[in-house]
Amino acid sequence: MSNQSRALLAVILAAILSGGTPTFTKIGLNEFPPLGFIFVRFLISLVFVSAILIKGLKKARQELLPIVLLSLLSTANIVLFTFGVKRTTATMSQMIYAVVPILAAVLSAKLLKEAMTVRKIGGIVLGLAGMMLIVLLPLINHSKNSSGDLVGNLMIVLGAVSFSVYSVYSKRFQKKYSPAFLTAIFLLTTALVSGVLAFGEYLSHPGLWGNISVNAWLAMGYVALLGTAGFYFLYQFAIQAGSPVIASMILYLAPVTAFGWAFFLLGERLTTTIMAGAILVLSGAWLVTGSKKRSEE
Repeated sequence: MSNQSRALLAVILAAILSGGTPTFTKIGLNEFPPLGFIFVRFLISLVFVSAILIKGLKKARQELLPIVLLSLLSTANIVLFTFGVKRTTATMSQMIYAVVPILAAVLSAKLLKEAMTVRKIGGIVLGLAGMMLIVLLPLINHSKNSSGDLVGNLMIVLGAVSFSVYSVYSKRFQKKYSPAFLTAIFLLTTALVSGVLAFGEYLSHPGLWGNISVNAWLAMGYVALLGTAGFYFLYQFAIQAGSPVIASMILYLAPVTAFGWAFFLLGERLTTTIMAGAILVLSGAWLVTGSKKRSEE
């Protein structure tokens, strides 16, 4: 099997794993307190990158504080996603996150002065139109069952914006530090912040932790081991064996696999309006990432 074939296989597996994360997060949040769920998830994931973290800390002593402060943006994304997906549907959350490269393109043009092509502008317009349609579906359809919840959708959008800002500004550090180390710092930062917040949550509702079922713990295990650590490993392998362009295919596959998980485990359904919004978002993302690919060739 060639390296490209291995990379494509890794992309498919990563898309399947990441697609299941919103569904299993919703299952876990039926019993776990949200901040406690985040803390345990990232504490478990941190174990798998501890060696990378320890090795990188020796090199990054002088720039550690800026990296941690930057990581707080990605931590905010996780917190907003967790509270948002509890209110909205797993399918909607994954579709909204497909707009991240579009938001990153807008921010890169504003903050990094990157050139804007006609193709990229068209992708941004399409993607943002699709995102607005998806986010406002609860007002359009007057149904929370298929369209999610407006507040939950908006929290997911804020999380996506926060992650987009993190992605753009992290380019500065990627010139000196590996993506693996930056991810390890993000995992550590999120574990520490959520741990402090979860302690206050525990003091307010100590009884919540005594009634968590096996199914909820299995959902936690999936999100921590497969949806976080497993996904990250496969994503990095896809970049190494293939290329960032091949790895970016996860963006287009994840909404499909997310619906598959949500359909079988949560009974979620697609509507014509949701599909229209998804087509606009994914088409816009394809135009934006395709424009980036051409500029790098």
